[in-house]
Amino acid sequence: MKIDSIYIESFGKFKNYKLDFKDGMNIIYGDNEAGKSTIMAFIEMMFYGRTAQEKSTDVGKSLRKKYAPWDGSAMCGELEFSYGGRSYRIRKVFKKTIKTDIVRLYDAQTGEELELGRDEEIGHRFFGIDVGSFEKSVYISGFGGFASSGQTNEDIAVRLSNLVTTMDEEVSQSTVLARLSRAKELLLSKSGSRGRLVQLTQELEDVQTELIKNEELVRQQSQYIDRRTRLEAELGECIRRKNSLKREEQILKLTETQKQYGKQRTECENEREKITGLIAEGRALEQEKDSFAGKNYNYNTVPEYMQHADELRHNLSAKQSQADELGKRKQSGVMVDRDDVMLARTQEAMREKLCYLSERISDGYRPALAAKQTAQREEADALRMIDSIGDVKKTRLTASAVALLVTIIFVVMTFTVSVFCLAGAFVSAGVGFMIFSAYKKQYDTHARSMEEAKALIKRRSQEKADASNNLEREKGRLFDKGEGIYPDTECDFETITREKLLKCRNTIDDIYQKYGVSSLSELELLAQENEEAAVNKSLYDAAVAELSEAQSEYRAFVGDDDPERVRVIYNGLREKIAVFDGKLKARNGQIQSYRELDKIVKDIDEQLKENTEKAEELEAELRKLADEADSDIRRLDEQSVRNAVDDNEAVMEDIRGQLGELALLLRSPEHDENELKRLSAELTDEYSQKKELYDALELAEENMQAAVDDISRSFGPLLNEKTAEIFSNLTGGRYEKVMVDKEYAIQAKPKAGGYHEWKYLSSGTTDQAYLSLRLAMTELITDNGERLPLMLDDVLLQYDDERAENALEYLKNYAQNAQILFFTCRNMQDEDIINLRNIIE
Repeated sequence: MKIDSIYIESFGKFKNYKLDFKDGMNIIYGDNEAGKSTIMAFIEMMFYGRTAQEKSTDVGKSLRKKYAPWDGSAMCGELEFSYGGRSYRIRKVFKKTIKTDIVRLYDAQTGEELELGRDEEIGHRFFGIDVGSFEKSVYISGFGGFASSGQTNEDIAVRLSNLVTTMDEEVSQSTVLARLSRAKELLLSKSGSRGRLVQLTQELEDVQTELIKNEELVRQQSQYIDRRTRLEAELGECIRRKNSLKREEQILKLTETQKQYGKQRTECENEREKITGLIAEGRALEQEKDSFAGKNYNYNTVPEYMQHADELRHNLSAKQSQADELGKRKQSGVMVDRDDVMLARTQEAMREKLCYLSERISDGYRPALAAKQTAQREEADALRMIDSIGDVKKTRLTASAVALLVTIIFVVMTFTVSVFCLAGAFVSAGVGFMIFSAYKKQYDTHARSMEEAKALIKRRSQEKADASNNLEREKGRLFDKGEGIYPDTECDFETITREKLLKCRNTIDDIYQKYGVSSLSELELLAQENEEAAVNKSLYDAAVAELSEAQSEYRAFVGDDDPERVRVIYNGLREKIAVFDGKLKARNGQIQSYRELDKIVKDIDEQLKENTEKAEELEAELRKLADEADSDIRRLDEQSVRNAVDDNEAVMEDIRGQLGELALLLRSPEHDENELKRLSAELTDEYSQKKELYDALELAEENMQAAVDDISRSFGPLLNEKTAEIFSNLTGGRYEKVMVDKEYAIQAKPKAGGYHEWKYLSSGTTDQAYLSLRLAMTELITDNGERLPLMLDDVLLQYDDERAENALEYLKNYAQNAQILFFTCRNMQDEDIINLRNIIE
């Protein structure tokens, strides 16, 4: 397998960066922070979206967070590789999580996109290993120079030991065994005196003791309960007799209750009938609502349908108007005479002035003229009123004089003829006095009326003068404002204004009609557009095309439906539904649908059923009370019943006292028996679980030791042998073997001499041993399949020149059968070196 090239569109500090690789050894050189680790991380994430530290909150460990582009753009890129004789291309856009990443895998030869399984990693498909194995084998990053990174020889020795014994440098067999031992100690100590199993055994014994105490207490309390039962029976008999004394009153109350049940039943039946009608109405409305549907609408979407149809229709109308207007002008345009434009402007100004004068006439002149005419009429009315008053008739005055003359005659006759004539004199005098008094009263009334009429005439004259002055002022204002329009202030302002305004409007309308416009602004715009008349035809053609498109869109949307008819039907149906909803809310403001009424009907049916049952029970109880009353209380008189009640109350009080004493003796167990049994069962279950866990831990401990021994017998020797071979090459033959003994101590054997423990080795030698072991694991993992590319990041950081030369020589030999991407900050002066500084700059 070979990685052919990478293209980093945006990743870390790289932007639109391409790098090609060849077969064999690829040395990529760059100073610190040149981007070597960034490129290695990009390659890893292209094959494995979920890295080993994916969920870490530490930005330094999470590659997805660490290499987010500096400019905030999306992290993405491509990688091309060859595998099994075919070429492939990976395209990835990294999101916040692997589930949201956009991943595409293509066959580079055919361009066909290859399907990926759910959550399938491309690296797992082609390499056959997960990301953890990938990072512990062919992907060697960040360990070079352990001394410089804070790790000691002891740290490296531990990693070497872990790799040999568990195949994972992070997993220690001794640590696992220690954890298993501690877990067993928590369950049962070696002495058998401590641990959760011992604690559970003691708790089970305590629960059993409490259960025995409960049984003894229950037997003792049973005797008290029997006595209490007898007393309660006696008390019940007393209560029964007490109740018997009230049967007569109960019979009356029950009879009244029986009537209430009958009334309630009638109300429920009426209510049920009304609700059933509402349900039928609601069901019919729902069916009508469900059947109300068309090509692009149903009942719930009619408002949106109508809105869209209206928009399409309005758009169609606008397009039609536009096409019609452009159709009128499409030949050669409309030529406008500038003199007509000037005349229209003059006439518009004149019309505006005449409209103002017309408003002034309506608001000022006409009310002033009307006020003057009203004042003149009122003055004439006052003059006619004073003429109608006239002089007081003198008939009564003449009659009074005649009566006085007759009186004098009767007085003379009294002295000359007879004394009886004196009576006639008195009568004549009385009549004359009465006639004179009536005349005097009429005369006074006439005088007052004349005074009031004169005062009214004076007021009306003043009002007429004021109205005349006001009218003259309005005439003067109109004449001033209408300079050049009115000949003088005594002209007919209204007629002149109306005629001139009509003439002005006719002139304007003639001009506008001539050019097919409705306003001065349109005329001026039309005049400006004379020069654009040549383009009217193209505008018309475009408008016709838009109109045709709008017509097609409208027909496609509405189909055979008539939107207006749909609107009418919808509004009618909605109104019926609103009326029905009003009925529902009138019944109960919480009801939202007629279906909820079914529950109310069921409740009513339950009430009717309960009513019937209670009525029947009541009837039976009444019959029973009536039968019992004759043989019991009815044989006693009122006093006897009262005495019986007192005696019965005394007996009841005595019984209650005895029951109170028993209540002090009765007590419940401190612990509920069922709770104790439940606790016993829980403790038993937990004991069984903990015992099973303890047995499992013992078995795991045994199997762990057996597995380590098995690895040591099978894979361990192969790994030690391969590691020793690589270690010998890296050290120039100085060391022959590297091994981990049965105590997991790291030892190295020089060519001449015996084994030395890791404590006596230099940091550089320990680094070589660790690199040898990692390379050996890589060869063993990929031995049976296609060789995977080996990616190394500054693995020679602690090496001196001799060690580095030996390591490079070995890696070049290794690269004859596999591709190596060797990232380093050492400038090796190799002609095939890839210098990141030159590429980035």
